[in-house]
Amino acid sequence: MFGLAALGLLLLCGACGSGPNAPSADPPVPPSPPSVASEQPQAEAVLEDPRPGQRPAGLDKELRFPVGGGGFNCYQQQEFALMTYLETEALGLPDGTIESGEATVYDTLDPRGPFMETIPFEDSFCVVGSKSGAAVTVTLTDPSGQTMDEQVVTPLSDPSNVVSDQKPFFVRFLPGVAEGTYTLTAVQGGHTVTREIRVSLPSSPKAFAVFDDRYSYGYDRAKSTTVTVAFGGLPPNEPTEFYLYHAGPDSYEGEGLDSVEVNTFHSAHTVTGSLDGTAFLALRITPGTLVGSYYLRNLDETAHTTWKIY
Repeated sequence: MFGLAALGLLLLCGACGSGPNAPSADPPVPPSPPSVASEQPQAEAVLEDPRPGQRPAGLDKELRFPVGGGGFNCYQQQEFALMTYLETEALGLPDGTIESGEATVYDTLDPRGPFMETIPFEDSFCVVGSKSGAAVTVTLTDPSGQTMDEQVVTPLSDPSNVVSDQKPFFVRFLPGVAEGTYTLTAVQGGHTVTREIRVSLPSSPKAFAVFDDRYSYGYDRAKSTTVTVAFGGLPPNEPTEFYLYHAGPDSYEGEGLDSVEVNTFHSAHTVTGSLDGTAFLALRITPGTLVGSYYLRNLDETAHTTWKIY
């Protein structure tokens, strides 16, 4: 959130509620893009019992988030294009049934120009305006033109004239990935469209939870061993304190749309940035790890990320 460098999480929560318990979507999980080998520094800890004594003076004991809901659908467009779901939301439907008349952050997006983000981030691109019921081949190439990933994006099982009928194509850029201009290319029959993805390092702190399952926004204790958080924009070779909050399954007040999730301070974690300001934090999941929502933030909350343990 807060400037384009941290826009990703704000946009995500802007559609699904501002709390850390973002709802799951139900499309099938696509193949993961290639993993990235990285020599970035990695702090390690165990996601264990709360340690309230680590909370520094002046830091909130509780954080409260409204409980919201919403989908992550790409609205169909007339032209053959590669767009994120928020970009299609900004444009609205070709027939005008959905309009983005209010001045929101969505309206500042340029769905036809280069997509620009800072490391670390993940996003999904939908192929809109494609021929219904026919597969599309999507390729991601690096700044040198080498293929990083290629997928045949097949139609969804329940296409409509409102939502794109193609599965999304995911991109993920973690610390260790080179800055530069990457290219997405979608081909269907005689139609081809390209989209630039311009990747750079952030100028301010940024945190990003690397999910095993993109649609769950969390980690299954029966399948996952570690919560991995990637960072960018940290002071080089200097420690930065991050503070973890937790909300259990019963940590709610109110009912319905007026309910809030109450997160209490859990523990403190120190992360040291590399020369380029990036780093990883690995939190080991144990049988005693508490289920529920987690929210990680720095002192001034300019960098934050969220996940669930279930």
